[in-house]
Amino acid sequence: MVTININIKGINSDDTLILELDNGQDASTVDARRGDWIQWVIESGSGVGTITSIFDTSSVQIFGSRTMPAKESNSQNREGRIDPNQSGLPKTESYCIYYTKTGSGQDYHHDQRIQVLS
Repeated sequence: MVTININIKGINSDDTLILELDNGQDASTVDARRGDWIQWVIESGSGVGTITSIFDTSSVQIFGSRTMPAKESNSQNREGRIDPNQSGLPKTESYCIYYTKTGSGQDYHHDQRIQVLS
């Protein structure tokens, strides 16, 4: 079990997010394993003010009911834990990151996927 950081680096001109893993790889689709923690990290200077919610847009549920992506205390970041009891793998969950831009109250969204491989 590891923590996978999805670093929010910036915002494209079409309002999609620039997402990278710690190793610099694109994080539009993230490969994970049962029990892994997923953390969405808003980087300073990214233009993202806050993540307002992370919403599952598919019929697949990979997060445990008590470990759904939620705001970390004293932080704008979010984290959730992949259910360690997942079966029927591999699975791919599509979800939407709702966010605001720095200095704005308007919600924008970005679609992303997490694949649970084992």
